[in-house]
Amino acid sequence: MEYDEKITNPMRHYCNPSAVLADEELTKNERIVALKNWRDDINLKLVATEENMGPGSADITLVSEIDNLLHFLEH
Repeated sequence: MEYDEKITNPMRHYCNPSAVLADEELTKNERIVALKNWRDDINLKLVATEENMGPGSADITLVSEIDNLLHFLEH
């Protein structure tokens, strides 16, 4: 189901993390889970690339944006 996929794999459904926050179909908790899933996917990618090269600044920026959005939602 696409709805569940939006939460488990948000990178495929949203152009940026802020779009998750703007999605009115998701509850607050679903937004938090989706953002955490996105952050986890990026962190796994960063760990995998550390062996060959430094992390991309775009990925680090995305993690920072996601952390800021999570802080907003959780407080």
